[in-house]
Amino acid sequence: MMAIKRPGYGSLGKPCELLSNHSLLGVSVRTVYRYEVTFRGFKGPNNAKEFNSILEDLRKRGEFGSQWPVFDGHKYIYTGMRLPFKMKGIVTSEKVGVGRGKVGNAFLTGPSHQTGRGLQLHEAFRQQMCLREIGLTVETCTAMIPILGPTLVSEFVNEYCNAPDRFASLSEVDRLEVERKLQGVKVKITYSQIVETIAGLSDKPIDDLRLGRQTTVVDFCSSEFQLNLNYRRWPGVRVKKKNAWYPMEVITKTDYSTAKRPLELGILVPQDMVAISARILQPPTLYDSTGLQTPTDGSWDMNNREMLIGATIADWICVDFSSLNDNAIKSFCGRLARTCNALGMAFNSDPLYVFSKHPDTVDKTLTELAKYNPTLVLVILPNDHSFHGKVKRLCEVQLGLITQCCRAGRVRLATNYFFDSLAAKINVKVGGQNYKIASMSFGTINDSPFVFEEPTIFFGADVTHYVQKSSLAVVVASMDWPNPSKYRVELAWQTAGVEIISSMEMLIRNQLIAFQKINNCLPKHIIFYRDGVGESQFGVVKSQEVEGIRTACSSLYKEEDIPRLTFLVVQKRHNTRFFAVSPKTKNGNVLPGTVVDTRVCTTAFDFYLFSHLSPMLALTIRNLACLRPEANLWSLLETSPKAFA
Repeated sequence: MMAIKRPGYGSLGKPCELLSNHSLLGVSVRTVYRYEVTFRGFKGPNNAKEFNSILEDLRKRGEFGSQWPVFDGHKYIYTGMRLPFKMKGIVTSEKVGVGRGKVGNAFLTGPSHQTGRGLQLHEAFRQQMCLREIGLTVETCTAMIPILGPTLVSEFVNEYCNAPDRFASLSEVDRLEVERKLQGVKVKITYSQIVETIAGLSDKPIDDLRLGRQTTVVDFCSSEFQLNLNYRRWPGVRVKKKNAWYPMEVITKTDYSTAKRPLELGILVPQDMVAISARILQPPTLYDSTGLQTPTDGSWDMNNREMLIGATIADWICVDFSSLNDNAIKSFCGRLARTCNALGMAFNSDPLYVFSKHPDTVDKTLTELAKYNPTLVLVILPNDHSFHGKVKRLCEVQLGLITQCCRAGRVRLATNYFFDSLAAKINVKVGGQNYKIASMSFGTINDSPFVFEEPTIFFGADVTHYVQKSSLAVVVASMDWPNPSKYRVELAWQTAGVEIISSMEMLIRNQLIAFQKINNCLPKHIIFYRDGVGESQFGVVKSQEVEGIRTACSSLYKEEDIPRLTFLVVQKRHNTRFFAVSPKTKNGNVLPGTVVDTRVCTTAFDFYLFSHLSPMLALTIRNLACLRPEANLWSLLETSPKAFA
């Protein structure tokens, strides 16, 4: 990990107490031995399950002595004592799951709940070990997962397909659905107690399947095991590693395997969650044409207010690809126009055209609309998300049309809040401005309310990957200092699957030149938010992307005028969760603006930031790692309204 060392801790904000889903680890052994495992003569196991199977065979042969190695899921094994031989050369969650049923990398806990159709709902948890500021911790995530209960496969199929007639065949739809549910499931053959893994189902009924040329499967079960099969018109079950078919009535779904790892590593996991002292930053004050507004719990609205600068939309078109009726479309367009005008826009109540077209004609229809050169195209899409990207690429990139997309379901059930939000998006897209950020440090409203007293530019960057297509690097940048609300985008295609932005220097240079043309000066401070990279890529990001930014600056600035750069990596794919000790919201979530920079953070310079209000149970948590702070980052975050963005 190439994040820099933490220079200190923040201090501003209202103190609050949180709990996290981390628990401190205690390790009684003084030394844990790590061995790297390599395979020669063949490519090695394909997955962790095959790797563990090999380790189990070696253990049974006595290769490890009295030790029982723990596998990390990649290529290392760990033991509490030296192994009885020399090998050339994170602890997993197995220890804390001892005695619990296991599904994949999750442990089952608590009672199951019947959901019908042969399935059970089980509470499960997944754990991993982390190195944090306070030491080694176990991070626990819980979820409810549907599983197959331990029962005869025939009973499961009977309940799942609701097929009480044992003389009838399964439909092809049911057969394929059952096959999908059963593939990879471990089962036990009742008459031999052998455990197998289901590979698939036969196309023919078990009554038509033969063992060789002379004997059918049904006759074999009757003569060898005295089994009188009832579901003879159902398909047979094929298991892996064997070219054989089994009737569903002789196969039982096994109970889930129990995690078996000894206590040799001496790992003790307390049940208590780690307590944390966090801080809630002051929210920014907004200023529009009506006056000041202070957000409440991270949210604000447009009730009885007007936009700071309302845009003018004289010519616009509505096109529907979702087969809504004409009255619903006209009603929606009318309410949208009234809302926009009430909020300070000059929005023509009569669109140029209102079309209803089949989804297959998206390309043709939008291309024809471009000849009218409308200010805005309102696009109503089906409820699935398959057309959104296509519409945006065609209109925004190829045709130069400004679009606002809405799903048909939202059109039917649109509320006043929805129309306010839609109007705010449209106003910004066509050149308006909804609000300014009032000064937090001086409490005044003027032309330079932003806390930065020098030109500052905000960047955001990410890479989008497509199947069988080049990847697309996207860099956006704020253009309207000192009140950043309008952003310019730069795009560049690059090698498919590559996350590092190879053309960073060119993209940054183009954005800086555009900023200079609008503001008559180059920025003196760059704040860069990078999305989509993990800790393992920090070193490459720092050596290539950060240096690309510096190179772009060197081509435009004198050496003594090079701007300060603050480079932050925004990470969403983490499993750390926080819970308020004394909840202030209805759903118990943490308040927006809360910052966590101690205890469960790493020893490098990173922190957690709650940016938005979460009305549902899921909470948006961002982990930000600083790779380059050429300014006082804590001062920047604690006094900048952009900390909430």
